[in-house]
Formats: sequence, structure tokens, C-alpha cells
Amino acid sequence: MNSLNEINKIMQKIKNVNPLVHCLTNYVTVNDVANSLLSIGTSPIMADSIDEVEEIVSISKALYINIGTLNSPVLKSMEVAQNLAVSKNIPVILDAVGAGASSLRNKSTISILERSVDIVHGNYSEIAYIASSVSNTKGVDASSLDESLDIISMAKKVAKKYNCICVATGEKDIITDSETTYVVKNGCREMGNITGTGCMLTGLIAASAAVEEDFLLASTYATALMAISGERAFENYRGLGSFHVNIFNELSTIDEYIFEGAIKIEKL
Repeated sequence: MNSLNEINKIMQKIKNVNPLVHCLTNYVTVNDVANSLLSIGTSPIMADSIDEVEEIVSISKALYINIGTLNSPVLKSMEVAQNLAVSKNIPVILDAVGAGASSLRNKSTISILERSVDIVHGNYSEIAYIASSVSNTKGVDASSLDESLDIISMAKKVAKKYNCICVATGEKDIITDSETTYVVKNGCREMGNITGTGCMLTGLIAASAAVEEDFLLASTYATALMAISGERAFENYRGLGSFHVNIFNELSTIDEYIFEGAIKIEKL
């Protein structure tokens, strides 16, 4: 990959800048998102009250919106935060958790995308729904996708339609701006057995976008970092509990040499 040196620089940029990332994320995985961001040298803040979202967005380097646990007050906070972030040119990153599973999630996903996002992340099922408006999901399970669907084409369609970077994660991770596409082949299936790995990844993407203006590059770095950390954490697998903790251990200790030696990536 020609941009590998540039990708490696993102790791150091995050540590040098220590960006503040505003996370409007779900209560199931909020702790995991915070700890994953802390592990790589980022300052997370989880402020979803309508009374302070504008203040927090104003001092943040990126806004991360996650629709995993929706309700009316949070949706309003997301709208206010996103509108301000867009007006101030602060990167907006969406995790479309469960898109395709309910009318509330579907409507919210499209509304957020139409207000403008810089990066959208979802598993194969979620990205397929955004691309086609046809549900292929039974919730947040990537394995429920009809395998006959061309996820690369769908990711490109989403990126082009909403003028954003699309990250589709599954057996292989797809990152595209509709013209240039990277496929990350790291990771392991067992990462899907832990609630929160997808949410953690989107946090890493937001942290990377906070310091790197090339959002395709930033998204590719973060996706590879999460996948490599999961892959390495699984090497000494003893069960889901220790595996979960070891992902944080790997995120906090990986360096550019380990990253460069481990990354498996293809440019299409």
C-alpha cells in the first residue's frame, strides 16, 4: 500500500494531539468506546444532554453518532450536535447500528446521512440496508446478510450517494470513497462474539478523522488497527472475558512496527 507510511503517521498524530472526541453513543457499549479511545491516546467525552451538546461539540475535534439505543431526547441531541458540527466543519462519523431492523432506526439513519456525514460505518447487513432500503438483518448481526449481495458495490453506492467514506465490516473490511477502495483482511471471527467491537471501531475512526483530513486514509488506519488488535488479542485466547480485555491491551501497546508487519490490505 503506497500510503502505509502516511497511515503510520496517524498513530503518532493521535498521540501528539490527544483530540477530544464527542461521542453520542449507546449505553450498551459506552464504556468500551471510552476505553478504546483512551487506549490510543484520545480524550473521549460522552455528553448527550441537549443542554450541553452545542458547547461540547464546539470544543471537540470530531463528533461520533451511534444509533444503538435510540430515544426522542437523544435523537434531538444528535440533530443539534450534528448541525453545529457540520456548520463548524467538524468531522461527523455515524455508526448505523441495527439499520434495517426497525422503522425508527431506518428513519434516523437516513435523516442523519441526509444532514451530511463524513464517514458511515456499519456491518455488511447495515450497509446493505442503507444501499438498498431493503432489510437483510435480524438486528445487529452481520452474519444475517444474504451472501449473494455484492457488499463492495453496495459500500461504493452508499459512499457515492451520501458523498462520504463508507466502512463495511465483516469477514473482510471494506473502506471506500466510491472510487478508491481498500480491503482489510485482518481480524478474527471471534470479535463478533463481543458486544461493542463495532462501536469501538467507529470511535477509533472518529479519533483518526480528528487528526487526519484524508478521511479515507483515516478510516483505513482505524479499521486495520482494530482488526489487528483483535487478531493479536485472540492469539492467547482463554475465553471471551480475557479476549475482551486483551483487545484494549493490544490497542494501548501496538506500535508502528507491529502495525506495519501485521497489516493485510488490498487496494482495488
